[in-house]
Amino acid sequence: MARKSAARFGELAQTQAPTPAPPPVATGEDQPLLPVALPQRRPSRSDKKVIAGHFPPAAAKALALLALERDTTLQALMAEAFNDLLRKHGRHPLF
Repeated sequence: MARKSAARFGELAQTQAPTPAPPPVATGEDQPLLPVALPQRRPSRSDKKVIAGHFPPAAAKALALLALERDTTLQALMAEAFNDLLRKHGRHPLF
């Protein structure tokens, strides 16, 4: 049985076309400069700023579970927390 498999593999190897060589890499002098597309932002994120922090994995898991239990998003939980913090310090809520 091993001989049949080996013979069959040999037939398959002979029928497959060799892979073409990759095109040569051009240097910067050979190619004209092309405009680079800027990353597209979602309309809902225009005029918005990212606020991030580094927390232990347990904190991320606890917040994700809370969001699931309340059927909401992590962003909504964060907005609620920021509003509570602002109120605590005598500021007007933003969200």
